[in-house]
Amino acid sequence: MNIAVLRSRFLNKTVSPREWAQTVVRQIEHEGERYHGLTHFDPSQFLAEAEQSEQRFQKGQPKGPLDGIPIGLKDLIETQDMPTTGGSAILDGYRPKADAEVVRRLKDAGANVAVGKLNLHEFAYGTTGTSSYFGPCKNPWDLRRMAGGSSSGTAIAVQRNWVMGGLGTDTGGSIRIPAALSGVTGLKPTYGRVSTQGVIPLAWSLDHVGPMARSALDVREIFNVIRDADPEALTPVQPKRYRVLWPKNLGKVYTAAIDGLTVEAVETLNEAGVITVAEDLLPGWEELLLLQHILVGAEASAFHWAWLQNRAHLYQADVRERLQTRASVLAVQYIEALRRRQHLIEEYQPLWQRWDAIVLPTVPMTAPLLDDLEIENDQGVLEDVRVSLVKFTAPFNVLGFPAISHPIGFEQGLPVGLQWVAADNREDVLLDIVAKYQILTDWHSTLPVDLI
Repeated sequence: MNIAVLRSRFLNKTVSPREWAQTVVRQIEHEGERYHGLTHFDPSQFLAEAEQSEQRFQKGQPKGPLDGIPIGLKDLIETQDMPTTGGSAILDGYRPKADAEVVRRLKDAGANVAVGKLNLHEFAYGTTGTSSYFGPCKNPWDLRRMAGGSSSGTAIAVQRNWVMGGLGTDTGGSIRIPAALSGVTGLKPTYGRVSTQGVIPLAWSLDHVGPMARSALDVREIFNVIRDADPEALTPVQPKRYRVLWPKNLGKVYTAAIDGLTVEAVETLNEAGVITVAEDLLPGWEELLLLQHILVGAEASAFHWAWLQNRAHLYQADVRERLQTRASVLAVQYIEALRRRQHLIEEYQPLWQRWDAIVLPTVPMTAPLLDDLEIENDQGVLEDVRVSLVKFTAPFNVLGFPAISHPIGFEQGLPVGLQWVAADNREDVLLDIVAKYQILTDWHSTLPVDLI
């Protein structure tokens, strides 16, 4: 089942939006508490919206391309008719006066976003998804493990079939990391391509809003609704084969199995005539990781400054510690980081004259256990799990390039993700490559055993 198939079934009346919504409600009522995927659940409003959608289909007048399609919202995205908490006690009871711009666009397209709000690492300041006022998010493949953060609930909701797709945010990998660890497809668009108006910020200069779904086709459906118009200068012409850069200076993944699955996925596309691959260097990689660390720390501390003075006790312990520690970033360090960022963005531009995309792992490991604070890296050294999870994703928030993660197989029953990156506003390249891979394979449609 995908969005296009469900829409056709609504149109030919083999299933109704109300019947589909009833199935979703039963599923969530049965297992919602088990995964901690939701911060707010409103079955009555969800069913009422589905009833209105059904009436439109009966008249042959669907509202838009997503009419009746359940779409989830990370609880960082403001909604007029539902709470928005950021996964924190600090915003308990907060009901915004207006919808975020992306919510308005989804509603205009007919999407049913009223199922509730999706859990996250508190205020999006974490890559594990284990720190939330509403409980730790649990991996849909193994309840003992992390779903990945910070858009954890969105990944859970997609994988458990509570929604057909959803929105997450990504400041250092927070769409791509849970997509990889939970086995779904997630797109971080070009910086600024999707509005962040009405989205509680983590770091203004790094925040991206993007779609997550089971497949690239469904991600494209949602992206086409929420994105700003294509730049006038962009004329997407797909080459016969995409020229793909395989970086050779980024460090290694932590297991041979992930390495093998990565090579296998790339070879599948190469043998099918979709891509040609060659090795090259990516400039300034370690500096990009440092810049992301400085920028997110300074900007997050600035946003939370007032609450840190008088409500610090309400934060989750790890988030409070990070905010208080990063508040010590000097103004000169922050300004220099912005300057260096622009220099590196310019340094990367010539790459796109030689390459259509970059391919690399999304994360170097499969989902860690919920209480793992450190993980053994490829050299046998213990490393902060939060640092490990962002080492292949965070640089592309600094650079602003679009990036996508999708499943390519399993290691010991846990999903493995692959990441693709393209030039500004070339999400079409990413979605085309991944869609072609998903025609050739079925990893994206593999379900946890209890859903089969």
